[in-house]
Amino acid sequence: MPGSVDTIIVGAGQAGLSVSSYLAKAGLDHLILERGEIAETWRSQRWESFAVNSPNWMNQLPGDDRPLAKPNDFWHRDELIESFTSHAKAKKLPVRSGTTVTGVNPGSRRNTFEIQTESGSFKAKNVVVASGIMQTPRTPGISEELPSWVDQIHTAEYRNSSQLKPGGILIVGSAQSGVQIAEELVEEGKQVYLCTSKVGRSPRFYRGKDVLYWNIKSGFMDIGPRDLEDPNMEFAPQPQVSGTRGGHAVSLQQLAREGVIMLGGMKGATGDVVTLEDNLRENCDQADAASRALKTRIDEYISRNGIHAPPAEEDPVDDPNPDIFANRKESIDLTNEGINTVIWCTGFTADFSWIKGLELTKRGRPAHRDGISDIPGLYFIGFPWLRNRASGLIYGAVHDAEHIASVIK
Repeated sequence: MPGSVDTIIVGAGQAGLSVSSYLAKAGLDHLILERGEIAETWRSQRWESFAVNSPNWMNQLPGDDRPLAKPNDFWHRDELIESFTSHAKAKKLPVRSGTTVTGVNPGSRRNTFEIQTESGSFKAKNVVVASGIMQTPRTPGISEELPSWVDQIHTAEYRNSSQLKPGGILIVGSAQSGVQIAEELVEEGKQVYLCTSKVGRSPRFYRGKDVLYWNIKSGFMDIGPRDLEDPNMEFAPQPQVSGTRGGHAVSLQQLAREGVIMLGGMKGATGDVVTLEDNLRENCDQADAASRALKTRIDEYISRNGIHAPPAEEDPVDDPNPDIFANRKESIDLTNEGINTVIWCTGFTADFSWIKGLELTKRGRPAHRDGISDIPGLYFIGFPWLRNRASGLIYGAVHDAEHIASVIK
């Protein structure tokens, strides 16, 4: 039954479970409220073949010292869900599933909150919002301009190709989800068109290690938002890379070699005709430049610290593909191309209107410093760049959780 508790955690994903793990270890009274089940976003907003984009050794929650059979592999979505569920059970974390939070109201006294749910209300001294900032699928307004006979789905709704109408598929957005879904569909023999966007890409393995290993060791993941030369980098999408097939790099030129038809960004739509931006080359160049810069940064770190590492190996995905630009298009006719489905790989957003008195930034994110809100007792976790570059990863959420828990203690 609803009641009073020292700390309420909203969300039972990696961020919420991690905060709970630290609070439980310290013997502090708390409760996790989850709208669905543990790892709900991983359950309901990932497609069937999805693999985590970071290696297994980076994805264990606090205090989980169980030996991993394949630490350098990449868990399938269901394996990650099982890992989180087993962790919560083993640590006896107080998760209340099926409890949707509808409101958080700061009281008149410091560190007093009333938390409304669909099944009653709670009172708490602290509230940790661990539901993240990518809860609601974001679809651009241009979707309303497409003809009614075209099926439109968002990444969050895509599960497998059996959902899709026969015919061509237009994917909009070439960040991680876009390139991974494009790769899956073209491997199944589908005719895939990809409206590209400005996204960097990353090698998967480099000089004997996963790139994320080098990024952590070199301190690259410790860079905070206040250290960025360009503050807009904080809102850049995650680079193109994949955890499928044991982990591999993905490039636009490689997808083109495999049969994906590359396009510039979607500009508009009139009737059956979609107009395109003239930025395909620019988008490809930006992805390639990001990969080169990352490799150079790793090489310099290895050299500067006298680390023995194998030489760099050539990766076929880096090979140029001039044919990708041979037939650049200003527009495509959906009927003539036989395109019957559009998949929007355009990211997610979040609504925080349920938190009374919360100040938002110009970009619509809660105002905070390292996850600590201006409202005493209110904390946030699970945001990209919450404290540093690592915050958008499971690995980073675990470290952010230790910080939040220490402040609460």
